[in-house]
Amino acid sequence: MQKHFLRLKGNWKFQRQVNDLDAMSGYAFFEIIPNQPSCYWYYEEGIYKNSNQNFFREYIYSLENQDILVFLARAKKKLGLLYKLKFISNTQATGEHMCINDHYQALYTFQNESQFTLNIKVDGPRKNDLIETKFNKFII
Repeated sequence: MQKHFLRLKGNWKFQRQVNDLDAMSGYAFFEIIPNQPSCYWYYEEGIYKNSNQNFFREYIYSLENQDILVFLARAKKKLGLLYKLKFISNTQATGEHMCINDHYQALYTFQNESQFTLNIKVDGPRKNDLIETKFNKFII
């Protein structure tokens, strides 16, 4: 778990597909939060390819007692726990949460030091989505 957490630090390009409807691309980074070496601020920004609109989001990834916790965040501050990653193999981890009536199931697959995927399945009364994101590390 710790090796995967440490590999997250850095700059990433991503490609994201939501069902077959929309595609997004952009950049993300995991940056150490000052005075909190076991916490990364995750920030991404990108563009929806179909509508040409920009978006951004942020999270805090925290390594606590050999567990990776993912928090919702705003301005580098934790807002609430999104999920705790549970490793189901050496290369895969899952996390899940409920948002009102919608169930989010995340699957991280760590291919190597410079690639990982995040697939999120969303089920709910009005949702049946698959969000697939491929991350590739790059050096600035």
